[in-house]
Amino acid sequence: MNSPFSILVAAACVALSALWAAAAEGGESAPPPGPPLPEKIAQVGEYVITGAEFQRNLALRVRQTAARTGRPVVPDAAFRRETLGARIDALVLQQVAEASVSVAPAAVEAEFARARAGFPSDDRFQEWLTRTGTDEAALRREIRGRMAIRAFSDQKTEGVSVAEAEVRAHYDALESEGLMRRSLKTADLSHLMVTVKGGTKEDSEYARRRVEEARARILAGEGFETVARQVSEDPAVTEHGGRYLEASGRGLPPFIADKMFTQPVGELPEPFEAAGAWHLLRIDSLNEPGVVPYEKAAERLKAALLARRKQEILEDLVDSARKITRIEVYSGELAPEVKPPIPEKEEAP
Repeated sequence: MNSPFSILVAAACVALSALWAAAAEGGESAPPPGPPLPEKIAQVGEYVITGAEFQRNLALRVRQTAARTGRPVVPDAAFRRETLGARIDALVLQQVAEASVSVAPAAVEAEFARARAGFPSDDRFQEWLTRTGTDEAALRREIRGRMAIRAFSDQKTEGVSVAEAEVRAHYDALESEGLMRRSLKTADLSHLMVTVKGGTKEDSEYARRRVEEARARILAGEGFETVARQVSEDPAVTEHGGRYLEASGRGLPPFIADKMFTQPVGELPEPFEAAGAWHLLRIDSLNEPGVVPYEKAAERLKAALLARRKQEILEDLVDSARKITRIEVYSGELAPEVKPPIPEKEEAP
């Protein structure tokens, strides 16, 4: 996507990987290429990030990035450092959150059941737990931490707002720079996806059935956004309900870009399989080159400004918490890069 609306999509993808939502995604991936990892990667407070956990986190981020872009991802040193940095930030925030809010056990169990529902059978679920070096108790702890972060974030950003005048000024600034002008034909589309959780035919068939059931619900009258928020594993679905506005095809996976201007508008064809997932795609409208009207842009621009403002608050909280939290990285290859200080200019005598 080459419009300001992509700000939301990118932010949502980063947030999801930071919260390590592996429970909902499941998945079977070979460890990404890279140097051997020590048993202990890092420590945040009393929590130790193991090599096995980092590999799971890295494989998830690689899979999400590949699914989003439709291109293979080779995790280089910078990608690996960013992955660990996101996990450390999430743990810092999680520890602050768990000290401030409580999460109902029933809510954790409901989320755990949703994660379990992503697998065709309990045997396959247990196989995944064993293969990834985790267990049900650890998964519940991860879910509880993620839910605590969500509740804490909502608490700390409650009341944050964006005035209509700010939205208008932002739109005008973008429009004056030509960033609200379509140089190409674009499409508004709705998308949901369910990842295939393993390499067997049974796994693929199970994912296909889940998408088929979602399609049947939409055809029966339920809103696409409502169904997508409940079913889809698109990393950005929690932010925009699977709706992508003003997509030109740039930055989209080829298997979606290729259908944008060939699939009939408004129809909901059968699901299709691509990039390790089953997808459902609806083209909602086509847009000719020209300026994106304010009335259409306002909702997403406001959401993007609001998300940015909330993100700044949370980043400040994490920065403050980092100063009083023990953080050690034991793997030199994954240690954050330290930029040399900029030398001060000498004053002329």
